[in-house]
Amino acid sequence: MTLELVVVLLTVGLGLATPAFLLIRRLQRTTWQDSARVATLVSKLRRPVGSAMVVYAGGWLCASLADFVFSSPRPGWEGWPLVWFVAAALAAAYGALRPAKPSVDGVLAFAAIASLTLVAANFRGTPDQPSRLVGSPASAAPTSSAAPAATAPPEALSAAKADGAEGLEALLAKYPGDPSVVRTTMIAHAASVDGLERAMELVEQLHAIDPRALLDPVVEQTIVEAAKGPGPGRARALSILAERMGSRGPDLLWEMARGKSAAKADAKKILARPDVQANGTPALQIAMALEDAKGCAAKAALLDRVKQSGDERAVAILEPLTRGSSRGCGLLGLGACPPACPKEAKKMRDVVAQVKQRLEGD
Repeated sequence: MTLELVVVLLTVGLGLATPAFLLIRRLQRTTWQDSARVATLVSKLRRPVGSAMVVYAGGWLCASLADFVFSSPRPGWEGWPLVWFVAAALAAAYGALRPAKPSVDGVLAFAAIASLTLVAANFRGTPDQPSRLVGSPASAAPTSSAAPAATAPPEALSAAKADGAEGLEALLAKYPGDPSVVRTTMIAHAASVDGLERAMELVEQLHAIDPRALLDPVVEQTIVEAAKGPGPGRARALSILAERMGSRGPDLLWEMARGKSAAKADAKKILARPDVQANGTPALQIAMALEDAKGCAAKAALLDRVKQSGDERAVAILEPLTRGSSRGCGLLGLGACPPACPKEAKKMRDVVAQVKQRLEGD
């Protein structure tokens, strides 16, 4: 509140205090003891007091509504209480001096409230004055800019590692957003078969903090081992490979589908999903297309894509189709065998050579 406004309010208050005191004394001596006079006085005061209350309360409520609807980056003016007081006093004077005409009174009261509300909506004070209206930022609870530490001290992490998975879990409860703590706790759990499921939970937590952390070689190997292992951790690991590792996940599933682990069949099934294939690199997609193509002609139709995007996986599929053998066919199996795709063999060999040359250049 500015000094000028304080002075004005004190001056008005002191100026009204003396006549108010004298008026109360006079009423006490001449009217208060006479019930008939009290009833007459109440009847006379009802209209001016009611007018003042309507203007003051209505104006304040409308101004608060205007502050909410026509919200401005500038806060409200602190002098509005004085404005409402003066408006209420004028309304009281009007109510006392004018004869009762309800229709006219209603129109004038509405006009007074509307006018003051429009003024309140357009004259909003200066930026350095805190607002007193409803919804003011000044009334909001203060917020602290200090945030708790997001990372654990190195010495705390070292001490927790010495206590094993249990100690790391306790530290993780204090620093759930620290990727180093999450990663270290995950590795500790992955050291045992019984801890693989919890390790995969922590991998998902690590992914939520930083998706790129799953491409860390140690984290990646942990996921692969969990996917190959027994127990409920396998399903979770396969889901992570399929959905949370970008193009790297399908690559790892491709390798697993050609391995000898217990997850081989699961990896093939997941790779058959369109959403997983869509996440694969162009090189993986063309390798899968070659593998799914039935017959030499169907594979030959994909050679342009192989030349452009294929890698060693496409080479491994095509190359055996271009080579024959020195024996195994003919009479008693002593004759040479032609390539599996004799008509397409030359074109396939040319594309394979081009892919190898491109890969060597990379």
